[in-house]
Amino acid sequence: CFRDYAEDRRNMMVFDHRADEADAGLADCIGAIMDSPEFADSLAREGMQTAEQYSLENVGAMYMKPFESLVERRGSV
Repeated sequence: CFRDYAEDRRNMMVFDHRADEADAGLADCIGAIMDSPEFADSLAREGMQTAEQYSLENVGAMYMKPFESLVERRGSV
């Protein structure tokens, strides 16, 4: 499900947690954040925007929209 909104190094850091060297992947992610405060700030901003876009309220509205459309069409018949 993360693939729907995850953009590696734009709004979150992604690594293969099942890989044999998962610890190295995690270390790379942490290192990239620690090495660049500007990158860390940008990642945080973009991550917060993504989190807001996919908030429970917004996702609930997305799921309800097709049902509301059906009810509206049925009411106009």
